Amino acid sequence: MHALLNDAPDTRIVQQTGRVTTKQLDAVDQLLLILPERVPVSVWNALPQGARLKAAARKRDRDASPMLLSRLANKRQTLVLGGMLPTAAAPFDEL
Repeated sequence: MHALLNDAPDTRIVQQTGRVTTKQLDAVDQLLLILPERVPVSVWNALPQGARLKAAARKRDRDASPMLLSRLANKRQTLVLGGMLPTAAAPFDEL
């Protein structure tokens, strides 16, 4: 493996669709959220600390890229990166 890439055996990548619980996030260092462009209130309510994440998404400038950056108030201070995609996004844009 290249010297700049992490080859630690304890690195895990987990993908999950649907509801995420606080207990699940207690073991996560980083969380990547892919959200619709207009996030429904029900989605924010379903996320642990959703109000905090919603506030972080609103803080960005109107001209900025549609994303959020925050940390959860848990033991690991989980880093949350979220991107908002238009409903009609092309598959290439979704990547």
